[in-house]
Amino acid sequence: MKAKEYLAKFEADCLEVKEKQAILNLIGKYLEEVYELAKIRRVQKENAVVSIFRELNQKWNAMCRLDTKKRFKRNGFIKLVRARIVEDAPHYIKVVDVVVKEVGE
Repeated sequence: MKAKEYLAKFEADCLEVKEKQAILNLIGKYLEEVYELAKIRRVQKENAVVSIFRELNQKWNAMCRLDTKKRFKRNGFIKLVRARIVEDAPHYIKVVDVVVKEVGE
């Protein structure tokens, strides 16, 4: 899905649920795409996962630029993923840290 499609889906979701829930739904869709891309590309190495996270973070940033209401933070996707990994799966932290270092904190 493209950034503008994600934004349109988010805005439509905001009409049905509260904005906070719509944001959680949006992040869930991004994470589903991570899984789908990894499956399609038959990812087996960490650097391939890094590429997928980098790609989706760039898509998130494109969505941020398209959002005239400025509801999203630049690099917010990768920062959120990193925060969750620290809590839930610390053994994957080095994979996401590569992208976090690229985008800066």
